[in-house]
Amino acid sequence: LSEARAASIADCVPEGGDPGGMAAALSDIETIRGVLEGIAGVVIANQNAPDQNVLSGATSAVAEARARLKDAGIRTVELPVAAS
Repeated sequence: LSEARAASIADCVPEGGDPGGMAAALSDIETIRGVLEGIAGVVIANQNAPDQNVLSGATSAVAEARARLKDAGIRTVELPVAAS
């Protein structure tokens, strides 16, 4: 089952393509939305708790989002994923 899952994930990313990335952002969703405004290629993928949201998207977009959130005083944590 694990091998089939890994193969399925790998098939989702074209050869040499960007697998994307994910990060947790520790703030309320409305504040995060405001900071992320104008960044193409990143979305709020999940709201785990009122002050914990998950970002997903292109690697460069997630990196830009994390930098903006840091500048706004919002802590983020990179989430290790094979693809997003």
